[in-house]
Amino acid sequence: MASAGVTVWLPFWGFRKKYALDYKLERTAQYVRWSVVGLCLILDDFGIVPPGKLAGTLAIIFLAFIAWPNLAYYLTRPFRRRPGSPGDVADGRNIS
Repeated sequence: MASAGVTVWLPFWGFRKKYALDYKLERTAQYVRWSVVGLCLILDDFGIVPPGKLAGTLAIIFLAFIAWPNLAYYLTRPFRRRPGSPGDVADGRNIS
């Protein structure tokens, strides 16, 4: 699965980078993206997931996260703080 992922990822990455199609991922979105990619690779490489529908689903999830970083952006979006919400810090002061 890793070689297929790289084969898919490289052209998508070049195209998306050239036309600036991706959002800048915050740290949480980066953790989500790379954790899902890493988990999929581990499950596949160690043969934890038997061949079949589950393995196919795992491959699709892997390819979605590796080829489209905005997926992690949209998944973590509801959990981000909004400016002006309690606990936010702006200009060194609390905005409560």
